[in-house]
Amino acid sequence: MSDLSNITAIILAGGLGTRIQSTIGNEPKVTAKINGKPFLYFVLDQLSKTKIERVILCTGYKAQKVENVIGCSYKNMVVDFSREQKPLGTAGALKLAEKLFDTKYCLVMNGDSYVEYDFNAFFSSHLKKKVSISILLTNVENSSRYGNVIINQNNIIKQFIEKSNHPSKCLINAGVYIFNKSSLQKIPEKKIYSLENDFFPFMLNTNINGFITEGDFIDIGTHQSYHRAQSFFTD
Repeated sequence: MSDLSNITAIILAGGLGTRIQSTIGNEPKVTAKINGKPFLYFVLDQLSKTKIERVILCTGYKAQKVENVIGCSYKNMVVDFSREQKPLGTAGALKLAEKLFDTKYCLVMNGDSYVEYDFNAFFSSHLKKKVSISILLTNVENSSRYGNVIINQNNIIKQFIEKSNHPSKCLINAGVYIFNKSSLQKIPEKKIYSLENDFFPFMLNTNINGFITEGDFIDIGTHQSYHRAQSFFTD
């Protein structure tokens, strides 16, 4: 495996959490409490085990609150912040952070979801396939909230299918990605742009690697999933 000093971790942490505001109040979604602990701590705890040394948090809504909760370091990692002055979407936020790191690769994670996976195997797959983008995929019983992902026999992603009102078991985007930094040049500057809806469909012809994990997946995007997280994370 390549030297992990050549990877910067980036966490997308700027969301409002509109659907669960009646439960969490004006709290930023990523700092919403799960058993008394900010959700983002669980994501950072997992990240710290990869031995990556630097993480950038892309903040937006109530950015100062997120920055105060996390501080400039977390366990073995140095923490920096890339703050949106206005919402730019997931790809736009990543583009804004691009100038803050110069490593060849970046590991990008959603700050409001958590998935169990083998980071070393994921990164090894990215290198072996010689691709510029890899997306972590997981199976869920009900895809209606997420849409689904179609792959070929070599786990190269062929299609992204929009959310449907007909729930079914399928592969979904688990919100964890590896990018070659060079691929970020194709994201437009200072524009609202989504990874899921704009950038990934645009990049399909470049061979996006899909890496499947069998680990548990949870997000806190709805009241149901937020309350499920309370029992999911138990010490």
